Amino acid sequence: MKYIKKIIVGLESRQEANDVADHQNDLGQTTKDRRVIFAGEGDKSKTVVPGWAPLIFIAISTNEKAMKEITEEFFGEVPVLFDIEDVKENA
Repeated sequence: MKYIKKIIVGLESRQEANDVADHQNDLGQTTKDRRVIFAGEGDKSKTVVPGWAPLIFIAISTNEKAMKEITEEFFGEVPVLFDIEDVKENA
């Protein structure tokens, strides 16, 4: 079973989010159980600051433990974290 989450961060937290994604992908090279992918920018019309779209990352893991580690690192390291939500399979 795969665990998939959509992670939405503020544009001003791009560097921290990229650092977390890189760290998790480095771990995944060894453990083969996780991957974090930058999926693009969100809807600019829903932001407080004009032209600042949120950034969307997709986290995929093969087990719950790896997903917990990914989400905990995003919560701990990314200053502007809007949401982490489950993605339904085949949605």
